[in-house]
Amino acid sequence: MLFMLIGWGTLTAQSGNSDEEVQHAVEAFFRGMQTADSGLVAQIMPPSCIMHTVAERVDGVEVVIGNRDQFVKVIASPPAELEERINGLTIHRDGPMATAWMEYTFYLDGKAHHCGVNNMVLALLEGSWQIIYVSDTRRPCK
Repeated sequence: MLFMLIGWGTLTAQSGNSDEEVQHAVEAFFRGMQTADSGLVAQIMPPSCIMHTVAERVDGVEVVIGNRDQFVKVIASPPAELEERINGLTIHRDGPMATAWMEYTFYLDGKAHHCGVNNMVLALLEGSWQIIYVSDTRRPCK
């Protein structure tokens, strides 16, 4: 029991205990997308990252499973100029875990392609905030 308490004290003393650091990780992710910096995106998304899109279809809602490695490859060689602009970023954090919720508009070659909401779960891994789960919605922009 004492070992667990000492270990917990070490965890809580780590750096990374601010909402601003979570926000910087989220912003770095989108900067990596825009600049085709797949290394940066891969650094922020560990291989175990899970990705889902919740899409409304004519016949109902579909959950599409994404693939982190394929996503990173697309960022490395984008088919067009990619930019995702976010607003309304809200962060909730409890120790080494945080959630980031934001609205977004996705631009393809400078034109609004689709809009929605991103929900990210981040974990403080090896001293840096990393995105371990991403879910999003997609709809036509108004």
